[in-house]
Amino acid sequence: MYMAQTLSEMSTEQQPVGCYVVDRDHYQIVSGYSGEIRSVDDLCNCAIASAFQKLRTKSRCDRDGFIMYITAFPDCNFCLKRIIEMKITKIWYWSLPSKTENPNAEFNSFLEKGGIECQKYELTRIISIDFYN
Repeated sequence: MYMAQTLSEMSTEQQPVGCYVVDRDHYQIVSGYSGEIRSVDDLCNCAIASAFQKLRTKSRCDRDGFIMYITAFPDCNFCLKRIIEMKITKIWYWSLPSKTENPNAEFNSFLEKGGIECQKYELTRIISIDFYN
């Protein structure tokens, strides 16, 4: 998730989003951030669109069982279709977009049809440094 957060900081969009896709062994497949690739063909220029464009050029990857880390839950229908095409099996998201209160209620059937598990990312540990002691 750290890589997705770092990618979102590169975005110049109003709603910065970072996307990091790994394989089953957690090796990077593709990454992207919102506004990275501008395309006339695409209806949105979000982080998933950027990662999908890069994935199209990769011919040697297994293309099965990918895990996506994304800073904001994908609420665009075009992006959800791309997620299924990318063979994503699990989505870890950091936060919800402001207009989506419960992603599972709205997109649950769509994600289930694609066999995609979706889960909010929770911090497992926090490192704190005290410079005064």
